[in-house]
Amino acid sequence: MVTAPSTTISTDGRGIHQRRFGSAFDFASRHSWFGQPCIVALVGATFGAAQTCAAPGNADPAFNPNANNEVFALALQPDGKIIAGGTFLFMNSTSRPYFARLHPNGLLDTAFSPVTNGQVQSIGVRDDLRILLTGVFTTVGGVDRTRIASLNANGSPDSGFMTTADSDVRSLSFLDDGKVIFGGLFTTLNGTARNYLARVNVSGNLDAAFNPAPDGPVRITTLQPDGKLLFGGQFSTVASVTRNRIARVNANGTLDLGFNPNVDGSAIYCTSLQADGKIVIGGLFTAVGGVPRLNVARLNTDGTVDAGFNPGANDIVRCAAIQTDGRIILTGNFTTAGGSVRNRIARLHPNGLLDNTFDPNANNNIYGAILQQDGKVVVGGLFSTVGGAARGAIARLENDAATQSLTITAPDRVQWLRGGAAPETHRVAFEVSINGGTAWTPLGNGARIGGGWEITGLELPASGQIRARAGVTGGYANASFSLLESVTSFTFSPLEMWRWTKFATVSNSGSAADHADPDSDGLANLIEFAFGLDPDKPDAGELPAWKQKDDDFILTFVRPPQTGGVSYFAEFSSTLATESWTAIPNASSPPDYAFHVPARAGRRLYLRVRVTEP
Repeated sequence: MVTAPSTTISTDGRGIHQRRFGSAFDFASRHSWFGQPCIVALVGATFGAAQTCAAPGNADPAFNPNANNEVFALALQPDGKIIAGGTFLFMNSTSRPYFARLHPNGLLDTAFSPVTNGQVQSIGVRDDLRILLTGVFTTVGGVDRTRIASLNANGSPDSGFMTTADSDVRSLSFLDDGKVIFGGLFTTLNGTARNYLARVNVSGNLDAAFNPAPDGPVRITTLQPDGKLLFGGQFSTVASVTRNRIARVNANGTLDLGFNPNVDGSAIYCTSLQADGKIVIGGLFTAVGGVPRLNVARLNTDGTVDAGFNPGANDIVRCAAIQTDGRIILTGNFTTAGGSVRNRIARLHPNGLLDNTFDPNANNNIYGAILQQDGKVVVGGLFSTVGGAARGAIARLENDAATQSLTITAPDRVQWLRGGAAPETHRVAFEVSINGGTAWTPLGNGARIGGGWEITGLELPASGQIRARAGVTGGYANASFSLLESVTSFTFSPLEMWRWTKFATVSNSGSAADHADPDSDGLANLIEFAFGLDPDKPDAGELPAWKQKDDDFILTFVRPPQTGGVSYFAEFSSTLATESWTAIPNASSPPDYAFHVPARAGRRLYLRVRVTEP
């Protein structure tokens, strides 16, 4: 605490006059108020580094769902639950044909059992927590759903979204407006010709304005932040223009003529966006744009090959999961990567060199991976051992620390800083709640800043909760979509909100500091705040004044609105000695204040009012 100097009022029977002691605030009026600035509370919350209990790449000993066959699709819900799809029929020895949901500890969510009659290839979690499935099934939960199904959060069929395809649907991507893009082997969607790539409206009806028309199967779709769509697969033309294995279209579906990586080989199996906009691609190929690249490459934003990135893998790369520190986890069928033995999974440094600290060593294919918010890696495939432990087709691997900090730095700004092994994301949305999370109001999408995401230009209330949600791709071919979130509470004190209104900062510093006097009227900011005055206008004469009435000195005032937290203390002394001050009780009840002290003739009397804010 900073102790303010003393100013006193004295009377000696010849009238009232002011004396100043020490470095008091020298008010123009004959009366004086002073107080102690508060120590403001920190705003926001910081989530520390996740702690791992074993070396990166080791199997998490507490997580063992044990699927009896292939796991393709992997997606995470905001509550940490894991949704898996594939060709398995059992999970945790319980019948779950092709589709299951797990608790964060890997145990089966027995309350969720929407049975499908065919394999699930990709899974997406929407903002409203509905779940979208694609694959080769024709029924889900006992109702007809041909290769595409939408489920409510509890697993029941969603009757508000109806889309059918005539063949396999391999991937999905969500747009901010609720539309969905599908890629696969289909040639009709909802009975209308759509070769391998289509967009549907919120209800599932075909978007007739979008028809890129590749000439071969699409295995992966990736939406860029600018609204353009990357897609890869086994095609050689798009809209009758040569585009080998990978292409990009504008938001309206027209071909991006400036993007033509020209990949040889049989297929692109995965695409993944880095924070800088570069694109990691994996598949089965030997060259990109005429430059030798074995099954994995990185593209610049214009589609040209990143010459400084060339790890190489000796077989199919099916998934690339990118950490916020720039490291890249690859999965697939390969047994060497970066020039060293790496069985089906490897991690690369941002420059493409092999990370020697990470070697889970799976004994069979890993089709996909997804990074959890704490940095741990959930993998699915056809393996029976990985990370040094027996695991049936699905496992969770230890990883390095992930960090995050969701902070409300001011009523107009929120930041979500994320680092380490946290999953990279290409979209973050912010929301606010003022009723304990019962209802959320969108604030908008964040913009990238160094180390994370930020949204500005807000007008937040004095208190509430902020929720940040990140969309993360993963699973087989990066074709599944997870929704991760962080929530924190915030409170700005009335004094902080006053500082924000008057000085555009909540910080007790500079011209906004409690002891500062920017208008040079002799009143510190804390006094201006406590009595509803303007720190930009000399207004000391507007302070309430002590008055002599009969044999008493009297001070009365009403606490101004929006000054919660302030305390007012009146005291008197005859000597000014430190221990000589006597409290004057409030004869009224807040917000009304009335202080009375006898004015005895022939006695020197010093009066003061202290203002404090905790």
